[in-house]
Order: sequence, then C-alpha cells, then structure tokens
Amino acid sequence: MILSKRMKYFWKFSGLFRLALLAMTIWGLSCTPTLVNIAKVNLGNLLLTRGLLRGEPVNSDGIRLLKEVAPIYPQAYWGLAFYSQGIGNRLEQTSYLVELLRYRFDRAILVRVIRPDDPEMAMVAWEYHPERSFSQFWLGEALIGSDPKRAAVLYQEGLEQVPFDGERWVELGWIYRRIDLLEDALLAYREGCRWKDRGGNGCWQAGQLAQQMGRIGEARYFYEETLQQIPGYTPALERLNSLHNLN
Repeated sequence: MILSKRMKYFWKFSGLFRLALLAMTIWGLSCTPTLVNIAKVNLGNLLLTRGLLRGEPVNSDGIRLLKEVAPIYPQAYWGLAFYSQGIGNRLEQTSYLVELLRYRFDRAILVRVIRPDDPEMAMVAWEYHPERSFSQFWLGEALIGSDPKRAAVLYQEGLEQVPFDGERWVELGWIYRRIDLLEDALLAYREGCRWKDRGGNGCWQAGQLAQQMGRIGEARYFYEETLQQIPGYTPALERLNSLHNLN
C-alpha cells in the first residue's frame, strides 16, 4: 500500500499523539479489562501503522497484541485487516474481515467500502446476519448478475424492514425487469415513486414501463408525478405531450 504524503507528515510530526497512546496503554493496564483491551488495540494499531510506514514486511508485536485481544474485543480484526491490505496479503485480510463481520455487524459498511464488489463478503455478512436489511441488499446486489430471481427475493425481504427506501424499490423494479416480470417491476417502481426516491427515477421508470405496457392513463399519471419531483424535466414533458396528442 502506498501511504499518502499527508499520512507520512502526520506520523512524522505527531509525537504527542504517540505519547498519548502509550500513556493510555500504561494507564489502562491498571484499570478495567475493557480499557486494557482498548489500550492494546490502540498500541497494536500504532505498531502496525509504524511498520507500514517503515516498509517492514511483518510487525510481529503489533500482530500479537491485536490477535491476543481480538476474540474478546473484535474491533481488533479491523486493524489486522487494514494491515494485511497494506502488505498485500488479500487472503489473510479476508480471514480477518470474516471474523469482524461475525462479531461486529456495525462494521459491515466499512467492509463493504474496501470490498464493494466481493460476493464472498456479501455472503458472509448474510450468513451471520440474515435478518439485517443491509445484508439482504448487499447479497442481493452481488447476485443480480448470476441469480436475479434470488436477488429479487432478498430485496423483498430487505424492503419488508425498510419499506420507505425509495431507491431500493427502484432497484428491485430494475431486477424484475431483467427477468421480464413487468407487472412486478411496475409495482416496485410505483413504490419508489411513492417514497420519492432521489432523482425521481421511480416515477419516471414507472411512466415508461406503463406506456410500454399500453397503460396510457397510468403513464400520464407517473409522468406528471415525475414533473412534481423534477420540475421541468424535458423527457417527461415530451412524453406527456406525446400522450396528450394521442387524444
């Protein structure tokens, strides 16, 4: 991993920060077990960051500290995963991310940031936390290309928990359209329109699909709704005018 100039500058001129972390470690040793674990994680991350900056292939002290505390303070897996990425060990990083997802679902969004298109990570998140809408949508997105029918089911399950998520309704409509379930797609777009997804895509897509299906009255309604959400949107105006001219 190539470290930014800002990070190197920060490291070079942050002696007080390092001393503060060391003081926290020493102080934590005489306090509660939770504080001790936090101190070990901070010190372990500090040692690993120093190792990356110095180009050291392995920093055994930092790794030992984080591995020691990880089973009882899973946040440590994040530091280990970050370090593994820094030294280019993707396999090891994957094992740490799996453990992080197992114990700390609140870090799933961070895992997705560094592995956005990784179906393996999406599957792990869903297997450990199948009831979470985030897991359902993540795996659903990962399966759109290979198994769109299952992706649609996962989206439906997720939307049972967050029915007000207009963007997800529009995505579900797109999935249904891929597998030629046009009626279901129109219903999904309608929900996206109802919940006013960003950009007015639900109304716009519903209008186009309704027109394609020959349901002119519905198409007019959705084009008008599109203009309510995106005033002056030229394509919707043109479609609406063309439908009025049919009368």
